[in-house]
Amino acid sequence: MRRSGKITIRDIAKRAGVSRSTVSLVINGDPRISDGTKSKVMKIIDEAGFEPNTMARRLARQRSETILVVLPPTDKVLTDFYFAEAISGIAAALSEAGFRLLIEIANDKFLQRRDHMKLYREGAVDGMLIVGATTEDKYVQELLDTKTPLVLVNSRLEGAASVVADNRTGTKEMVEYLASQGHERIAFIGGLEITTSGEDRSIGFREGLEAAGLPFNEDYRLWGNFSEESGEECARKLLARDPKPTALMAANDMMALGAMRVARDEFKLRIPEDLSIVGADGVMLTRYVEPRLTTITQPIFEIGRMATQCLLDALSQGGVPTESLSLPTSIQLGESASYPQGKIRAQ
Repeated sequence: MRRSGKITIRDIAKRAGVSRSTVSLVINGDPRISDGTKSKVMKIIDEAGFEPNTMARRLARQRSETILVVLPPTDKVLTDFYFAEAISGIAAALSEAGFRLLIEIANDKFLQRRDHMKLYREGAVDGMLIVGATTEDKYVQELLDTKTPLVLVNSRLEGAASVVADNRTGTKEMVEYLASQGHERIAFIGGLEITTSGEDRSIGFREGLEAAGLPFNEDYRLWGNFSEESGEECARKLLARDPKPTALMAANDMMALGAMRVARDEFKLRIPEDLSIVGADGVMLTRYVEPRLTTITQPIFEIGRMATQCLLDALSQGGVPTESLSLPTSIQLGESASYPQGKIRAQ
């Protein structure tokens, strides 16, 4: 006969003839508990009539049905348009599969507590999705060395499964588009080179210049950190060059918006009549600025969703993810780029 009402750990312990601490260890999947004791406690949990009996199901499957999502320790990461879109894709795939989502930020406290190792080892999570990992994130290698199931979201590191956007090709195509409009002095605000997107877009920029038959000028390249503020700072320096660039490409949309503000407010330049500005990522915010930003769109939601599916597929087979995928980008034409003054519009 099933019991109605709330059941406590004390009730379960009494029925099983074990201590409350033993019940807690069983609930938390502690490997020190014998199979016999675990089965007895699980049976009582089931007989207690929890509906739905999520705890018992997870224990029976030896899974937490929880995936850890690790975000980088950047400012405002939880309100950033890019990360919000990636998390939305992850959450959609996890919800469809009946898994829960746990979010942590890889700050010093998280790493010092070694939560990245404990959460999987203690059975609190079944696997991990690491968003925006960099070449300086040594904790990722620790996880790989211990065969922790994980997939990198829009970043690449040797030995890790990943789903990324083809930012290198996308950037090359954007430079070629600007050149086709008649631009010859194209400046570039790069992102962090320790990130996959920062490195790929920097390489793609130079490849685009080469494909268009334009020389690379180090004076027209500066490095930001993907923030609006760094876009503003780099734009001030680039627009003070003589001669000024006629087009400016930023390695993400937020830096492009910062550059746009400086160009208009401080240098009194008209966009795109006096200066063309383009970005990358395709975050929704760019659709509401004037002039609407021309940008490289990457399928951020789909990257998050597919990375999650790669992880879940591997878990269902009892293995570690090994597949790496690259998704195409596209140019989203807005109103912030055109032909330079004195040039005939490209057909």
